[in-house]
Amino acid sequence: RSDSRARRIVGEATWLRRHSGTAALVHHGGGTAPVHARQPYVLTIHDLQFRTYPQYFSRLKRAYLGALIPPSVRRAAVVAVPSDYVRDSVVSAFGVAEERVMVVPHGIEPGLAADATPAGELRERYRLGDGPIIVYPAVTHPHKRHDFLLQMMRDHWPEPGLRLVLTGGQGLADAAVAACTDPRVRRLGRVPAADRNGLLAMADALVFPSQYEGFGAPLIEAMTLG
Repeated sequence: RSDSRARRIVGEATWLRRHSGTAALVHHGGGTAPVHARQPYVLTIHDLQFRTYPQYFSRLKRAYLGALIPPSVRRAAVVAVPSDYVRDSVVSAFGVAEERVMVVPHGIEPGLAADATPAGELRERYRLGDGPIIVYPAVTHPHKRHDFLLQMMRDHWPEPGLRLVLTGGQGLADAAVAACTDPRVRRLGRVPAADRNGLLAMADALVFPSQYEGFGAPLIEAMTLG
């Protein structure tokens, strides 16, 4: 397992192929499978955003996904997807039989609620004050629409004690967020899991203005945390 897409792709074509010769079934979890992947295999597709919002992807990445996903789907014994929306997208895009595309919804970590930093500690550590808290946990990719939230803060949410807390890594739209000078916006970046859970638990609201999600896991995490 690797957080790097490039390392995963190389590993699936080399290490995994060498070590899966006796496996009854192989799982490719990143939306594509190598051309010479051992069969049978299960393919997980998280979304087809590159088809809906191609402007958010480089030409090279669009070409790669457009070339590799269709044959990966055709060769798969089963395609697993996280929602009915993605299932319908896959069936429509690639003409695959409906019975070969199975919805496997995302779940949550069993200790989610127990592993949460207390609110008082978070307010002090991240200088959040004692006012209302709004949290948005998302990488700053263009489709996540951080720019929309910053506009809402500027034009419609004038409360001086309000804090908009942004967590998550840097994406292709990071420059607009980094340029924000509103002192009520707290840009925390990646935080420990316990702090993320604590922020969701203490927040007055989770905001989620994303244009596109295959599932949207933070929504069920927030509901689980109350």
